[in-house]
Amino acid sequence: MRVSVLTFGSIKTDWRVIKSAYMFDKLGHKVTLATFFEEGKPHECRINDRIVCTHLKFAEVVSRRNRFGIRRGRFNRRSFFDLLRASKFLKERLYKHDPPDLIYLHELDTLFCAVFLKFLYNDFKNTKFVYDAHELERARWPLRTWIVRITIRVSEFLSVKYLRASIVTVGAELANYLERSWPHYSRVRVIGNKPSQSPLNDYSRSRNFSANPIPKFSNGLPTAVMSGNVTFNRGIEQIFEAMTYRCKFNLVLVGTVNDVQRSYFQKFIESFGIEANVRFVGPRIYHQVSDYLSNFDFGIVGVVPQTKSYELSCPNKLYELYNTNLPAIVSDLPETRSWKKNMKLYEWLLCDMLDPSAISACVLEINNLINSTQTITSRQREPMYFNSDDDIDTYKCLL
Repeated sequence: MRVSVLTFGSIKTDWRVIKSAYMFDKLGHKVTLATFFEEGKPHECRINDRIVCTHLKFAEVVSRRNRFGIRRGRFNRRSFFDLLRASKFLKERLYKHDPPDLIYLHELDTLFCAVFLKFLYNDFKNTKFVYDAHELERARWPLRTWIVRITIRVSEFLSVKYLRASIVTVGAELANYLERSWPHYSRVRVIGNKPSQSPLNDYSRSRNFSANPIPKFSNGLPTAVMSGNVTFNRGIEQIFEAMTYRCKFNLVLVGTVNDVQRSYFQKFIESFGIEANVRFVGPRIYHQVSDYLSNFDFGIVGVVPQTKSYELSCPNKLYELYNTNLPAIVSDLPETRSWKKNMKLYEWLLCDMLDPSAISACVLEINNLINSTQTITSRQREPMYFNSDDDIDTYKCLL
């Protein structure tokens, strides 16, 4: 079977996109991985000699940033005409002679491109489609106007129905919500963002993400660690404030932070006088994160539920932290409540990440766990990595 994995944006470190191409290849299918806007060199994204990676650079990407420091390109991904142009470009460059049997669509833009492909070209009438909804598209942050949200919801629903697409997403709570939203689908399958134990593309294999040493603090306080992009809506500002309360601790932020965001957070650090207790370190590639996090005393997973998409999210940080056996403070969300109950994660404390006093109280409880003679973290958990039988069975069901 010929499988095409389609996405917008960089795939150098997009673990979910890389994993989908890798798994279909492992199942013995001919895989093409296609992306728009790829800024890196093509060889950096090569997964293996069998998977062809095609970079569709038909639009210029410029280094223009918005007020949050996030890069914006000239190509308007929500424009009807630009998505129509993208579908024609796909047909001419990628699917001219050999249309795929299955197209795996990552996020909303590729879903609309697939609608145009099927509508305009007879070659795709028998093609199967899989829609991977990474998030709840109509409730992304920053939240759009109600007219735009309704438009996205209706167009997404009609597109999935027209393509007769199978649907996958990142977590059980989001899957349940989508099933209730789209009642004609009996099941939305879950493919979690489990980390890998080894690098899967040339970019990961050729980069040393462990160059920075593990930060050391001489104050004798416990050290917390947070992984992921250092950005807004993660409760970082409230954690900084909690660090000034009675139960003090150090914090290591593992992830990408641009100059605008670093300057923004630095103002909080200076105002609270915690410069000696906070360290920014660079990102770690997906197969190294859990091992790196294990060097600290406890973890924090912060998600502020500003939108429904955040509220129902299942961050990959949960898997990374689960594999460390560390105690943790995690946002009180439906998915984390389910994890704590079903997996008996007694050493994970649910917390309102907008309340610094609640964070401080959780740190105090974590300290008691760490200092107790019979710590609960001694219970070893079976790590969750991708490539398990459950993942393979799920991908088989999509074919």
